[in-house]
Amino acid sequence: MCVLFLVIPLLSVVSATGSGLLLDTTTLVVVGNLEEGAGDVNISIDVKSHDIASVGAINMTLIEGESTIIVSDNVSLNLTSDEITTIQFNISQLAIGQYTLNLQLFGEVGTPFANHTDLISQFVKRLAPANAQVSETSQWQIIPVNPTSGEASGNSSFRDGDIGWAEVPVTNSGEVDFNGSIGFAIDDESYLFQNLTISPQSSTSVNFSIPQLFESNSTSLKVNLSGQVTTHDMSVGPPPLPRLEIIANVDNSTPQLGQQVIWTVNLSNSGELAWIGELQCTFSNSVVFSESFFVNQGEGQSRQFPLSVRPGALDCSVLTTARLHDDSVTSFSHTYDMDAAHFSTAGSAGLAIVGTNFHVGDDLQATLIAHNGGDFQGNAKLSISDSSSSSEGLSRQFSVGNSLQLDVRHTLQGSAGSRILTWAVISEDGLVDENLSGQVEVQVSPSQQLQGEVTSVDWTTSDGLVAEIDLQLSEGRSRTVRVQVGHSNGDDSVTVIDTDVELAPGQRSLTFDLGEPQEADQIWLSLAVTDWMPAQLSQMNSTRSVSEPDVQPSAILGISNPAVPVNGESATIAYTLSNAGSDNIAGGVLVLKVSSTNEILWQASAPLVEAGDSESGEISVDDWPEGSSVSLHLEWRSGGSQTITTKSYPSKAPTISDSFDIPWAAIIYGAIAGIVISAVARFVFVWQGEDPDEKKQLRSQRRDARARAKEDAKKVRQERLNPTGKQEVGCPSCGMTLRVPNDYDGQARCPACTHVFPVTPVEIPEPEPEKLTKDDEDIEQVVDSETTQSSNRELKKKSATVSTPTFTKPLQVGKKKGKPSTSSTTMSSISKGDEIRCPSCGQRLKVPYDRRPITAKCPRCETKFMAEKQ
Repeated sequence: MCVLFLVIPLLSVVSATGSGLLLDTTTLVVVGNLEEGAGDVNISIDVKSHDIASVGAINMTLIEGESTIIVSDNVSLNLTSDEITTIQFNISQLAIGQYTLNLQLFGEVGTPFANHTDLISQFVKRLAPANAQVSETSQWQIIPVNPTSGEASGNSSFRDGDIGWAEVPVTNSGEVDFNGSIGFAIDDESYLFQNLTISPQSSTSVNFSIPQLFESNSTSLKVNLSGQVTTHDMSVGPPPLPRLEIIANVDNSTPQLGQQVIWTVNLSNSGELAWIGELQCTFSNSVVFSESFFVNQGEGQSRQFPLSVRPGALDCSVLTTARLHDDSVTSFSHTYDMDAAHFSTAGSAGLAIVGTNFHVGDDLQATLIAHNGGDFQGNAKLSISDSSSSSEGLSRQFSVGNSLQLDVRHTLQGSAGSRILTWAVISEDGLVDENLSGQVEVQVSPSQQLQGEVTSVDWTTSDGLVAEIDLQLSEGRSRTVRVQVGHSNGDDSVTVIDTDVELAPGQRSLTFDLGEPQEADQIWLSLAVTDWMPAQLSQMNSTRSVSEPDVQPSAILGISNPAVPVNGESATIAYTLSNAGSDNIAGGVLVLKVSSTNEILWQASAPLVEAGDSESGEISVDDWPEGSSVSLHLEWRSGGSQTITTKSYPSKAPTISDSFDIPWAAIIYGAIAGIVISAVARFVFVWQGEDPDEKKQLRSQRRDARARAKEDAKKVRQERLNPTGKQEVGCPSCGMTLRVPNDYDGQARCPACTHVFPVTPVEIPEPEPEKLTKDDEDIEQVVDSETTQSSNRELKKKSATVSTPTFTKPLQVGKKKGKPSTSSTTMSSISKGDEIRCPSCGQRLKVPYDRRPITAKCPRCETKFMAEKQ
């Protein structure tokens, strides 16, 4: 029984691995599913042979209804262990309808687990196109409305002068949304279309406004849906109507220019129905009187208004939407004609509307150029109005014969749609032509919708707090939007971004760096606009919660290599960075400093340390600090987090050689200098007695001799400074043979047993300086008897300018046991900064200026010299 219990868990583990062919359900892709109309369907899925090589096949069937196979296909499989292959099936022009897709494996099939199985079955559907139909006219609701009250009249039929509305049911029998337009018209008038959207397999009622109808035996209501016209015929009966009459008179029939007169207007109603409406009087395109009236049948009312006389026409008329008797008198006119300013159009341009594509809430600007062709100067301004409001521009003074531009800015308030704007030039002291007034139609679209949302927030130690926002502007104009982004913590809020963004219609994503706040629990977005009005459904504010990164950094300094570094030489130190938090620590910087002086020894970018993980590395120190015990601390800074770890390392001073080297280079240079001096002396003494060709030949020979001597001395010095070859030394602990440079003087570590032992350099015999040639000796000895005293003085003066290198004997710090003491030459070099040149080969190297004087070693020729400050 115990054995059985132990075997059961093992079997479950084996079955979970698959052990054969299985379908990966997460990779199933069906292209063309749930698309409109007949069309192609493409199917792809991954098949994997788990753990073992497998042979089999995959079968695809597409079934209509319960058992009708529409398409069937089979693909053979022969996969190696853990091989994955993608299988594709293509079905051309699949008809509209719903089908069952089956994918099944055969052959060496594994055991299903997780998202891996041997059989997949799902629905595939091609959707029927949208099909919208207007219902029969018997289902329409035709509702008469009293034009006076604006409410349903309750009548079963229309009467002359009635308005109303029609509710027309429309059905979509398709399986996708219907998006189109539907139009409505009366008799032979033009259709007024509106957008229409109907969900699949549903119905909706479309409302149409019926304008005022007049008495008629047959009136047709027409609905146009995608070119299909449905007509409903009805009759309109006669109504009771008011009969109005306007009579006006003035108190002074012969006024002068600028004189004020009083006009009296009488309005009477002799009809069968009370009248409600407005009486409006205009003079020179300006409204001088406007008032609402309620006049019962058989009654009359009168009003008075003042008028400042100037050239122009006074026109009074009733404004009403109700029908009146045809014999009603609804207007009167009176014209004043006298000398004054006379305004007309300058040219034929007329009124100009600046811009297009207006939306509700936009400012419309209109301009017009007017000309004063009268006998006096005058003032004029441009006005514009619609059903919602009116606006007037600034008044400008026109001298006689002047043409000026008049401007007006008008805010398009109210609702969207076609809008009639009435415009006119107004003058208080001049005559205005009739063509300086009129109407213009503009299309006003609904207010644009503005949406702002904080879509994502990322707070990391490397990049700080970064927020991404989406701004979406509906179709229409490009707009300027003020974007403010910030963070808050409780009641404390900080604005980080405050900028204007030129936003085009569509969606735009912006990313903002919000820095590294000390505390923040929320990111907020605020949008503001000027000079335009967003739609009421606009989203102008958005917030998103945020939490600061959870990082718990720690650092450890490890061992050094060598274990006891030497002051002034290179060494490496191991380190380990750990993160016990739940968020990654990305980026940052690592700085290694001397604890006592804060001197930076090394600095580099920190690696990425993932949550719950650690990273190790190695620090290279080129110049190990002085001291027998050097305390170092490693700083790890990333974002707002910082950690410091400290460790002390034992150190030792560098080994200083007590040998003294014979200055062969100086001896050789001195010999060459003597040869040159002798040659110069002989040349001076015998110069007058030689012919020009001999002197020229002697000079050439002397130059060649000097060049050869210098080259030989340089070769000797280079051989001394860069000895070739290596010596073999044996490890006194394990006997292993090591090869080290001949000139190496110091400690060696055996790679086999790690034993450290001293190594002394191989003594290289110094080459003997070359003997002077006989000719050179002669040059030093020959003295021309005819040489004057001045020649001797000149020779002495020239000889005094020749100098030889100066060498000093280094400080003897001690002798090693069993090793003879030899002298060495100390060379030196100076500079103003950290960069200095080797006095031997001229190689550039860096020696810290603040640590001089200090012994430096050239990495190229390995010459040791004293680096000094200038």
